[in-house]
Amino acid sequence: MKKINFELLIRDRVPAIIEKSGRNVIVEQASPSEFKELLHFKLNEVLSHYDSSHDILDLIKVIDVVEALAKLEGYSEEDVLKIREDIVKKKGSYDKRLVLKEINYE
Repeated sequence: MKKINFELLIRDRVPAIIEKSGRNVIVEQASPSEFKELLHFKLNEVLSHYDSSHDILDLIKVIDVVEALAKLEGYSEEDVLKIREDIVKKKGSYDKRLVLKEINYE
């Protein structure tokens, strides 16, 4: 029997999907601090995948991980959207694709 060991943050339904294919899995629930560390690792992983692929599915994974981090910090999805809306009202969005080149001080 071949066995592969992981220390990988996975989505909630993945164990059932793996077991449905006839394989056994061992999982454990991460502590809050371990979960945060694993989320940061996962964020880097999914960002790297998106940078390589530019695929919408990989971009959605980035959003999912960011939402999980926000939730871990005590923010709801509505909180995040409201804060984002406030930032856009104050500073704008990236629609104009502006690049800051220089600031002159006199």
